[in-house]
Amino acid sequence: MLRTAQGTLRFTRHEVDEFRSLGIDVSHVRTEDEFADAVRDWLDLIAEERPELFDKITRAIISRD
Repeated sequence: MLRTAQGTLRFTRHEVDEFRSLGIDVSHVRTEDEFADAVRDWLDLIAEERPELFDKITRAIISRD
């Protein structure tokens, strides 16, 4: 991920593909807020469709602190 002089975000093709493989669409993301929204949307979907996976992700995030 690159930050331009104007403060926008740019992702390499490889990064876009990596995020897409997880189900996160960053092709339209240009700001930190848009990136946060994309991740939040993905987490909302995971919580709804795969609550056990969401719990596992949550525990992993909490244990990092």
